[in-house]
Amino acid sequence: MSKESSVLGISLAASLIGYGADSTTAPQDDVLRLFDECASGLRRYVASFGLPAEVTEDVVQEVFLQLFRHLRLGRSRANLRGWIFRVGHNLALKQRAKVARRTLDLSLGGVAKSLVRTMTRLMNADEG
Repeated sequence: MSKESSVLGISLAASLIGYGADSTTAPQDDVLRLFDECASGLRRYVASFGLPAEVTEDVVQEVFLQLFRHLRLGRSRANLRGWIFRVGHNLALKQRAKVARRTLDLSLGGVAKSLVRTMTRLMNADEG
């Protein structure tokens, strides 16, 4: 196991138990192999969406957790590299929208506070 796959974390390693007898390799073996092969490229791709580093890492980890579930359920193993990047793309878009909403909420909160201060100042000026 490479250093890269050990970064994936304890949560994934702890969940990698049991697999169907119909597959030639255990899902965890495929996930770890694909993590070694694809994680760096996926991380760069997800980061290209302008996400913060911690969100990028969360997306990458979620992709490989979803991959494990996908394989454990006996779903298609065709073009798993493409599957990884498609899921990463979709999760990155969702996270980018979530970050944008959060940023907008914070910005609007600041605007609202400023507006209230200005209105208060104007009302106090009219009274005096």
